Amino acid sequence: MQFIDEATIQVQAGKGGNGCLSFRREK
Repeated sequence: MQFIDEATIQVQAGKGGNGCLSFRREK
């Protein structure tokens, strides 16, 4: 469940835009 938690934090930090891109790049 840590994956979902981190994804949510990334999305919230990037408002669903930058967060998603940054998270995908990291993975």
